[in-house]
Amino acid sequence: MVFAFITVVGGNYLRPSSVTTSCCRSVSSKKVPFTITHYRIQKALKPCIAAVIFYTKEKGAICAHPKAYWVRKKIREINSPAHHAKKIK
Repeated sequence: MVFAFITVVGGNYLRPSSVTTSCCRSVSSKKVPFTITHYRIQKALKPCIAAVIFYTKEKGAICAHPKAYWVRKKIREINSPAHHAKKIK
C-alpha cells in the first residue's frame, strides 16, 4: 500500500542495484593483540553471525567469538568503573 503511494506520488523511484551488509560473517577465538577502544555486540541475523566486534586503534574492527573466555573478560574490563575512570583522566 505504501509502496504504491510512493510510486504514484513520486513518479520515478530509484532501487538499489545491490545491497551491501557490513557485518561479521566469521569470527576468531584468538586474542586480539591490539589496543581495544570499544566494542559492539552483533546478533545473528543472516548473513551476519553472532559476534563481538572490537574496535582497535591499530586495525579497526575485529570480529571475535562471543563465547571465547578472553572476549567475555575484555567486555567485563571495558564495562568496569575502573576502565571508565582511566578514560576520564
